[in-house]
Amino acid sequence: MLIAETITEEMLRLAGGILIVVLGLVALFVMELKSISRVMVLVIVLVSAAWVLMQLGVI
Repeated sequence: MLIAETITEEMLRLAGGILIVVLGLVALFVMELKSISRVMVLVIVLVSAAWVLMQLGVI
């Protein structure tokens, strides 16, 4: 039980790090494209998908 909790916490930290990197890349695209509406939709979709996966315990 303790091992499973540790793995889950490490996976959540890893997922958080990946999410920060993805959001950083999206922010660069915003500066390059100046197309905020599409990128904002993409960010919302990515964050929502990551949150759902974390709630389900997939990541």
